[in-house]
Amino acid sequence: MGHHPGPTFTTYLATAVAGQPAAPALDELAAAHLITEVAEGRYRFHDLIRLYALGCAGPDEAAQTRTVLFTWYLALGETANQLLEPARDRVKLSWQDPPPSLPPLPDATRALDLLDDERPSLLPVARLAATHGDPRITWQLTYLLASYYTHRGRWSDYTEICREGLAAALRLDDPVGERLMRSGLGVACNVTHRHEDALQQLTRALELMREGGDQRGQGMALNNIAHAHAQLGRLPAARDAFEQALALHTADNHLPGVTLALNNLADIHTQLADFEAAFGALRRALRLARDLGNAHLEGAVLQNLGETLLADGDEDGALHHFELALAIRRRIGEKRREAGTANAIGLLQLSRGAHASALDHFGRALALSREIDDPHLESATLANMALLG
Repeated sequence: MGHHPGPTFTTYLATAVAGQPAAPALDELAAAHLITEVAEGRYRFHDLIRLYALGCAGPDEAAQTRTVLFTWYLALGETANQLLEPARDRVKLSWQDPPPSLPPLPDATRALDLLDDERPSLLPVARLAATHGDPRITWQLTYLLASYYTHRGRWSDYTEICREGLAAALRLDDPVGERLMRSGLGVACNVTHRHEDALQQLTRALELMREGGDQRGQGMALNNIAHAHAQLGRLPAARDAFEQALALHTADNHLPGVTLALNNLADIHTQLADFEAAFGALRRALRLARDLGNAHLEGAVLQNLGETLLADGDEDGALHHFELALAIRRRIGEKRREAGTANAIGLLQLSRGAHASALDHFGRALALSREIDDPHLESATLANMALLG
């Protein structure tokens, strides 16, 4: 286990590496203070003991251990992705042998909790795969973990792992990996308010999608290009790109993409004060999200409905839809989006003079922004709190 690059490891991973139940050996090592049990079934080396363990392993053992490590993390990423965002299916792994056993993951909540524990190890594992394994593993793992970062909002981490994935794909001259990694990096740049950087990555991703005949990928790239234009105030360009994305997803019958494009197009209609068009798109998007059973998309559409109702002067309707979105986002563990909705409710309550409710919601948003280490969100929330006087 000295070859594991992260700060902690589980009994399950140690069992996979050892090829036999590892709990008795781990208990013995912990009793001798050679490793420390930091939580139930999770252990940490002292740095010097890790170095000693590395020196004890021969070259064949090291290579075999790294292979099991990479396989275990790929299996973890694939399983979590299927629970969190099954429509995200551009990477499909084929297992020559059954993947090593993982901790029980009965639902999305347990998958998120496990990945929270593993988060400090994810980037080091991706880097180790690029330098001492197969760089393809680096970009595949990055893709499979995107749904986790989307839920938890650890965007600085996601940006870094996307850069590692892109470098690995370029090293392999792998156009599939390159277009997926540029697309992911573009999303991360958008969320961290680096919209010109996002356009650079996404424009290249779109070119590669077109060269590869990837119609669905084109739609997703156009959707994110449109988002960057919208944030830069280029509403006509954003509307055109969203409409192109909607046409591509409709032709491909990719219903999650259709739902997302409709939701985003409605936002442009709202900014242009075309409320009839906005509500028409949102009603259709909400039906699709619910038919798909996609809570992530349902929460996004409900949030947008709240924003559109507020812009149209219906505060009660806006608050109702914000509260529905907040409940969904809290239930599925989308911490960054939960904080965004809490801020929206806080601002609405502040405008109505309900200062206690506003402070409660801003406080929740602030706690979440600090938990997920999002300085942009934290700054915006503090600015909202300052309005309370």
